[in-house]
This record gives sequence, structure tokens and C-alpha cells, in this order.
Amino acid sequence: SALRQRCRTLLQARDPDLGPLLDLLDEPLTGPEPPPPTPSPPPPTTAPLPGSPDELAAWMLSPTGLGTHFGPGFTPRREQSEMTRLVAGALLADQAALIEAGTGVGKTLAYLAPLVAAGAAGRRAVVATHTRALQSQILEQDLPRLAAVLGELRSALLMGRGNYLCLRQRRAYLTRPREDLADALRGAAFLLWLDDTRQGLREELAAHPLLAKDLGELFDTPEPCLPGACYEGRECFVQQARRRAREADLVVVNHSLLVHDLLQNGAVIGDHDHLVVDEAHRLPAVVLDTLRIVCGPRRVEEIERRVGRIPRGDRLPERAVLAAGRLHAAGDSTAAAA
Repeated sequence: SALRQRCRTLLQARDPDLGPLLDLLDEPLTGPEPPPPTPSPPPPTTAPLPGSPDELAAWMLSPTGLGTHFGPGFTPRREQSEMTRLVAGALLADQAALIEAGTGVGKTLAYLAPLVAAGAAGRRAVVATHTRALQSQILEQDLPRLAAVLGELRSALLMGRGNYLCLRQRRAYLTRPREDLADALRGAAFLLWLDDTRQGLREELAAHPLLAKDLGELFDTPEPCLPGACYEGRECFVQQARRRAREADLVVVNHSLLVHDLLQNGAVIGDHDHLVVDEAHRLPAVVLDTLRIVCGPRRVEEIERRVGRIPRGDRLPERAVLAAGRLHAAGDSTAAAA
């Protein structure tokens, strides 16, 4: 009722008047009650994954191994089994491995199975991909397919800060005045989405008929997080996502976040034992893009304030010339004293 009243407050006294429509929507619906949902059967339990590379490779080929997760249509793949053996061997030896595999080999399952086996041994892993589609495939298709051998292994997706709703931008969007009915409808839609969302993800609104046009206003901000404004309670979606990731045994991230974590000495993702970089051919371009320095008008103004306005021609800014002269004089006096 409180949410309905907030939406009514936003939409009242607009042209046209939506009061009659809202009254109809508030009336209780009549009709037969829907049947209760049928509970889905729990996944069949199987023996835990073998630990040795050769045994794990054989499990990938066996109808009673990986085949139990696919059913009658299972077709073993020799290349997938060989990749699993190589990955498992590298993980056990704590060595790096560079593996190239063609389309259709089943690369994600080939490295997920060894990571799941390592997770059962208490080792934490990170998988970095380039595309959101592959992240979804891992978390929504491949890991659920291995549900019977996951045990209590927990997985989580962690994305960059710009993919989560910012608390300050949420407040700004909720409190700004609404100019017309279309703007008020977007405000009401935002309230409804806030009541429904659990992770505050940008992609949830990417195709929204009303709010897609406001994604920049809601998610893009150059301002850093402020402890007093952003970390209060447990409402920050960014902090919630990072907390889930730190509690997970297998964390899926993108290449950009992986680079940021390396720059911050692991402060974002947390300590981990194993790292798999999928779609690694895209990593160099991501590194260059992540490490670049963008010099916009605001930064140019800051530089000018620090060194003086750059004059025309080949001369240096006045303050830079003055500083160079003083340094030169200091160098000469030091040499003379010596």
C-alpha cells in the first residue's frame, strides 16, 4: 500500500488524469486461484569429481560420469577431455597453462570441472571472461548442469561498479521534480523496479520501455564512492555484490574488473588460488583500455591551474619556466658547494 501511494502521488494532477485507471488496478482481481507450483525434483546426487587429471579426463568421457548430466544425448568429446586433463594438471602443479581450443570443444566445462574439483578441496577460483553472454552461460547453464557434483560450492558474478545502481544517483533520481506525465511514469516505474530488484543491475533496465533512456543518469558517474553517503547500512548494491563474491568459492568477472583488481592488489575480488582467463585473446585490448588516461576539459583546466595557461608558440607555461629556472639555480649552487 505504501508503494501504491507513492506511485499515486507521482502521477496525480497530471494530464491526462490516471486516477480512474489506478482505481481499477487497485481493485482485487476475481477468478480461480492458480494451482500451487509443482516443486522441481532435486538434482540426482553423484559421487564427487575425481581429483587426478587422468581420472578427471576419463570422467569427462564416461556416460556414467559427465554423461549423467546430459542424459541419452551425451556425446563424449576427446578434445574436451584432453583440455580437462591439461587444466587439472596445471591447477594441481600451480603452473600456468596456455590452451587454444576450437569452437564446439566445450571449453567452459573443460575448465569448470577441474575448478569444481579444486573447490571441493577448499581452493578458491576466479574465471574472467570478456563477454556478458559467456558469463551468463557459465552461471545459468554450465554450472547448473554440474549441480549434482557441486556440493556446497558457491558461485557468484561480480561486475564493475557502473553495472550496479549507485545510492547517490538513486536518491537524486527519486527526489528530482517531475516535469510531465511521461517523466512521472518513469519515476513510478523506477519505484516499482526498486521494489522488485535484488541486485540493482544495469542490464535489468537495458530494454525497459520507460527507463532505458535514463541508464546514464542512473548508472554512469565519474564521482568516487563516499563512505558517509554510499556505505550506510547494507543498501549499496556494489557492496552487496562484492560481499557475495568474497563469500563465493567460484567468482566470475570480466577482464576489465580483473585488471582493476590487479591494480588494487586484490582488494576487489579477494584472495584466490586459481585463475582462468577465458577469451584471453581479448585481454590485451582490455588492458590498454583500462590503463589509458583520458584527458578531458576538466583535467586540462586542472593542469592549467597547476602550471599556468599554455601560451601560443613553443614557449613553456610561465610557472613551468619559473620552476625550471629555480631548479637549475639550485643545481648550480649545489655543484659549486661540492
